[in-house]
Amino acid sequence: MKLSNVKSWKTALLISIIIPTSLLTAFTLNNLLNKPITITETTTLEATEWQIERPTYITNIWEVTNASHKSDEILVNSTIFVDDFDDDYGGGFQSLMTCLNVTASLKKGFIYNLNITFWENYEKSLIDLYQPQEETRNYELGNLTIEGWAYGLDRWWLLRGNLKCFITLKAVNHPRKIQFSMPAEWAFKSPENQTHKLEIFIEVTYFNGTTYKRLIQPYQLKIGPDSNNSFETATELSKNQTLKKLYIGGYDKNDYYKIYLEKDHSVQIYLEEETSSLAIANINISVYDPNGIEKAYKTLYPGPGPRYTNLTLITDKTGYWYIRVELGGGQCFYTLKINTTK
Repeated sequence: MKLSNVKSWKTALLISIIIPTSLLTAFTLNNLLNKPITITETTTLEATEWQIERPTYITNIWEVTNASHKSDEILVNSTIFVDDFDDDYGGGFQSLMTCLNVTASLKKGFIYNLNITFWENYEKSLIDLYQPQEETRNYELGNLTIEGWAYGLDRWWLLRGNLKCFITLKAVNHPRKIQFSMPAEWAFKSPENQTHKLEIFIEVTYFNGTTYKRLIQPYQLKIGPDSNNSFETATELSKNQTLKKLYIGGYDKNDYYKIYLEKDHSVQIYLEEETSSLAIANINISVYDPNGIEKAYKTLYPGPGPRYTNLTLITDKTGYWYIRVELGGGQCFYTLKINTTK
């Protein structure tokens, strides 16, 4: 999802988003925004988790995380599409652009409302909802109407503690089915070695014909640096393992991996750049034996078409073998696959 450029007015407002948490107290969102109803049962589902290494420069992510719940009463499907990483949101902030989609349907009864909240335990972060008052431009509402909202650049004084954003929607004409879609940009200002975790709670309140119930689907989005930047901190791999969406670039010049192998094993190492995200200058890949002696080396140069390389060798020692992925320039996400045979 690509939205209109609003950076010209963001920077001036970013200064005002930091609220001293010691002056604020917790509050109940539903008491503030909704008419009183009696919820007889609340079900909180297992959190759906998504994480990625933190890039340095602007790049496409293009990943989807989703959750689904079906019971005898209700079916709820939700999706979060992570579009891109922006290294210049404004005011020194970086950001992840996302799009949320929620559908819910009942066998009988009606949907009462939909609440979505965003939480992060980090002061210099915010959620940008892109002017929900102009809902027809950026939001798919269907039979919902927006009752209230607050986020980092609008109505921020309604936020408390780690609550970064909320939006509450009322269902119209007692529908059995709702569908909702909206953009949400997660922005943060922090050192490159800072890990961020955003918690999102999607709450569907419904009437099943007898009583009101609430279903909560949590999400956890995590972005931060890796820690495998040396032989001593190498990530341990298992045989015949594939790792995807690994990042190298900017401050992260080297990624190290290790795998325990016995003598006379055949090892094939496959590395592929995800060129749909961005391009880089080159990648060097090296293999070291348990004594730290380099046994194989290749460079993946830029060029047209698919970008991948293979390294194959026979182990002559038993112990931990090491793989070093070294950046020659630029940045990229890559896939690393290890296959071993006796």
